[in-house]
Amino acid sequence: MKLSLQKHQIEQLRKDNSSLQKENSELRDRLSRYEHPKDSHNKLSLQKHQIEQLRKDNSSLQKENSELRDRLSRYEHPKDSHNSSLPPSKDPVGKKRKVNLREKSERKTGGQQGHTGLSLEIQKPDKIEFLAPAYCSCCGRDLSEISGEEVECRQQIDIPPIRPIVTEYRRIRKICNCSHVNTVEFPSTVSAPVCYGPNLQALVTYLNVCQHIPYKRMTRMLCEVFGISFSEGTIKNILSRMERRLTFAYENIRKRLLQSPVVGVDETSTCVNGKNRWTWVWQNEKLTYITSGHSREKKVFSTVMPDGMPESTLVSDCYSPYFSLNVKDHQICSAHILRELIYLSEFYDQQPWTEQMAALIREAIHLKKTAGGKINDTSIQHRFQTLLNQEVDKTYKKIVSLQRRLIKYKDFLFRFLESEWVPPDNNASERAIRVFKVKLKVSGSFKSNEGAQRFALLHSIADTARKNNASPFNVFQLATNS
Repeated sequence: MKLSLQKHQIEQLRKDNSSLQKENSELRDRLSRYEHPKDSHNKLSLQKHQIEQLRKDNSSLQKENSELRDRLSRYEHPKDSHNSSLPPSKDPVGKKRKVNLREKSERKTGGQQGHTGLSLEIQKPDKIEFLAPAYCSCCGRDLSEISGEEVECRQQIDIPPIRPIVTEYRRIRKICNCSHVNTVEFPSTVSAPVCYGPNLQALVTYLNVCQHIPYKRMTRMLCEVFGISFSEGTIKNILSRMERRLTFAYENIRKRLLQSPVVGVDETSTCVNGKNRWTWVWQNEKLTYITSGHSREKKVFSTVMPDGMPESTLVSDCYSPYFSLNVKDHQICSAHILRELIYLSEFYDQQPWTEQMAALIREAIHLKKTAGGKINDTSIQHRFQTLLNQEVDKTYKKIVSLQRRLIKYKDFLFRFLESEWVPPDNNASERAIRVFKVKLKVSGSFKSNEGAQRFALLHSIADTARKNNASPFNVFQLATNS
């Protein structure tokens, strides 16, 4: 057995040796072709091949180098709230904001002249207490019979002791001489043997929608502050009833927006039960309409506004589906463009194009704020067109991309100069929809599409109330009493 194994190993070694000899012969033959070319033609061909290979390697290395430089510059010049649409909450901890979209002025910080201040003022008192001395602090004589004079007045503003007020309604039955039995119906807000009143329901809605307090924290607050035991299911039922009562007003906001000359639109992602959904907003200076639980596709706009908005100028960012809608005109958000120009100025600091374009946009915005109304200034459009026609170095790829986008939407950047009502940016839409991000930061997530849409409806009502100088809490009170 041992002898047989040795023979097998020897045979295997012979095969390996033969294979290596063959491979070695082939390698020597290939090497000789390079060391001893047959003629000058072969040698020249070999050199050309080597040169071509070096060119390919050089091109590949240049491409890799460019990609690495681009990746490195993203870390050296990261995007944050001052040079992109990222919110300040995404900024690194401790990072100070360097650049503001507004130009620095010579005004001092703080409230400007004409600014309405807010401070404690003397009010009409509900109760007056007189602080009169009862005896002389020098000799101790009784002063109760001596009339005095008022020398100073101070007020203290406080709230009454917080405790629930329970109102019991008792129906009285009266029988007339004609034998008819008479009773009076309970108030519409008293629908069960024990129920919560309109003020408490309005407060629950206000705390959840306007102050973003989650169900669990609200039950604890109502118990500890008001002495009322609530369950999370009860809060959900109150909000559902409020939603049903205000659905008509919500639809009325949508219809009024269809007739508005200017409407801003925006969308943001929303976490619903662990899945990414989208929330959309349509708004102007008097109205806010938000709908949630959708995708980011164009069909959402068609569902909410099936006939488009043919009477409205749509203020938006450069999201392409907006420009295929049935609207009167467009205005793209100059604030978005300015933030992108700031980022590109930091990313490519050896070129003047981005600074020149940013200065032109700021000049146009300043002109709008100071002059107001329609502005017939052809120089801005002329300088804008000059910058669009200016050739940008191809190595500045991101600037070239922005320039192409501005060329595509060039008719919609300075529409605000031609109209009294069109704003230069879409910041109002971002403010209206930002509340969803605040709500998610506090609560973490919506549990269902129905819950997200309920919050969208109630917030639409609250924001519209604020825009019309009304208290959202009072609006919720009126809805509960209706």
